[in-house]
Amino acid sequence: MPPWLDRGRATLAHEAILSASIQTSVASRTMIVIAPYDPAWPTSFAAEAERIHQTFGANALRIEHVGSTSVPGLAAKPVIDIQVSVPSLDGRDFHHERLTQLGYTHFPLGDIDLVYPFFKRPASWPSSHHVHLCAVGSEQERVHLAFRDYLRKHPVLAAEYALLKRKLAKAHDGLTMDSQEQYSLSKTAFVRTVLRRAAEHGGSTGRGKTSCGSGTRERRPHSPSVPTAGRP
Repeated sequence: MPPWLDRGRATLAHEAILSASIQTSVASRTMIVIAPYDPAWPTSFAAEAERIHQTFGANALRIEHVGSTSVPGLAAKPVIDIQVSVPSLDGRDFHHERLTQLGYTHFPLGDIDLVYPFFKRPASWPSSHHVHLCAVGSEQERVHLAFRDYLRKHPVLAAEYALLKRKLAKAHDGLTMDSQEQYSLSKTAFVRTVLRRAAEHGGSTGRGKTSCGSGTRERRPHSPSVPTAGRP
């Protein structure tokens, strides 16, 4: 089994923290909404990636559009998930300060915070953007890109995922933390299946995909400029 394949985790980190990521003090107003795919999502990612790049500079080695909004045609919660790969997670104060400047709030979520710290903007519900930090070359970086890239290459499977999410959203109204957690955990089998298939096909990290449709903003060593990607 490749090292980046799910090692007993319930699901991907950004799915596993769903309940906490959208939980607010006004919990009764929180609903799981699965919206039709919006062609503007890649543009929203590109604009936010530029802001992050300007603030982080060379410390943002890769800025990736992840999560369901990064898969063309896939229905999703209307939140832009962004994965920022940094040299190391040791310099937490530096990263946290930069994201605070951009309007993000850190939500520590147990052990996963050690390897995939989570931030959202705005802090109150509903959020429009989520940022996940990870160390470049880490398991978290690889597994989230593998899941995204496999769904991008297999639209039929992505359509199945959309149907599953809509079904689960109806079954779990999202009005309580427990229902949100159950929604997330109910996708475990699907996520593991996708990751297993990705592993069988050699996986994918999205490296080298810096074209406009890749949802990637990557800083390449010795490059005088950083191309912005993510147009629809």
